[in-house]
Amino acid sequence: MHEITLPKSAMLSTFSLALGSSGRANSIMNTLTECKRLWSARWLLLIGCIAISFFGHAWAQSQPANLSAGEVTLQAQFWVDEGGATSIDQVAATKSELFKPIERHRSFALNPGSALWLRLDLRALDPNERWFLQLSSGTFVDKANSYQKTSNGQWKQQRAGDHLPVGQWDLPDQSPIFQLDQATQGAVWLRIENQPAAVAPRLQLIGESALATERRWSFLLLGGYFGFGLLVLFLGVVHAKLYADRAFVAYSAYVAFMLLFQVAFTGIGGLYFWPQFAAWNNAS
Repeated sequence: MHEITLPKSAMLSTFSLALGSSGRANSIMNTLTECKRLWSARWLLLIGCIAISFFGHAWAQSQPANLSAGEVTLQAQFWVDEGGATSIDQVAATKSELFKPIERHRSFALNPGSALWLRLDLRALDPNERWFLQLSSGTFVDKANSYQKTSNGQWKQQRAGDHLPVGQWDLPDQSPIFQLDQATQGAVWLRIENQPAAVAPRLQLIGESALATERRWSFLLLGGYFGFGLLVLFLGVVHAKLYADRAFVAYSAYVAFMLLFQVAFTGIGGLYFWPQFAAWNNAS
């Protein structure tokens, strides 16, 4: 039998190729491992938010409830002003037959130039607390104005909506909210405009203490979510630069856009990041 002897150059080439293949395999395995870690961090973020939300809801349910508070959407009446030019004085003097009760939660597709009017007759409220009417689903409402006649017979108007900078709202918040005048036991009127999407108003009657509790839990959850999201984004950018892998670049871009969407969707952007720019608020 003849022994086959490879030239030294061929042996070195084969050895280098093996090392290169092994190095690429190790690089791929490291990339997959880091991707798994980032996905695990994402799931931990989701589980943490769910846990905080669950315990926050349980804590809120254990607090003594105020029977005067809660959702009052189905207690309101509505009328669509197709021309959109009716003033509050004219609306208040309108025959009650024009207003129809909201019998179920629904959306209103308003024509260009039209406006949705809502009337809510207030019942007796706790005089020891300040009360607010919150348009809880109004994060994407173009205009939302409230009207309430004060004890001196004048109309008190409060403004909110995406077409007005949040910093210029009467009560800047994540969604439109209006303070009620407890000295007046009468109707509260809301005028809503929104184009081109339909609007589905949800009215929440809430006291000052409950509102403060709701804000604390909301900011706690959002702070934890955005904080962890920024940490995941930072790790993705670090790994993208460390391994020069496009997968990490794509993942970092995905996390960044997801966080930006949540900033706009939750109303945090208009409240803290662009409070004086109505165009940004409306676009987001």
